[in-house]
Amino acid sequence: MDERSRLLDQARRSRRIAENITDLGTAEALRRVADEYERQAEEIGKSDDEPKDKEPADNPVGTAHESALVILREFETARANLVGKGVILSDGKAGTINSIFLDELHGLRISIEGHEGEWPISTVKLAATTPDRKR
Repeated sequence: MDERSRLLDQARRSRRIAENITDLGTAEALRRVADEYERQAEEIGKSDDEPKDKEPADNPVGTAHESALVILREFETARANLVGKGVILSDGKAGTINSIFLDELHGLRISIEGHEGEWPISTVKLAATTPDRKR
């Protein structure tokens, strides 16, 4: 799969995930991510007409932006896959994941219905293979 096709596929996936998210702010952010993927795919289409001997200039802002888009996309995929699943933590707590958080110090954290607090995703020892409830 070429780069342009990969970007268009990512845009379609981002839009599909956005349709299933109830949080309006997150859904809008995913639509912006999809728009950005489509813009990048369009730029690749335009650059196909240009000579291939030109090296792209290093753009640290573009690289940081792309990294942020990847993080956001993966976070939303994790939320779509985990919220509603039954889990057992390493300390014996059990329940259904009701929220996922991205903590800059600890990474991905979860909250469980019926228990106060948040736990690192790494403390999950067993997870249901299918969601316990629909979102």
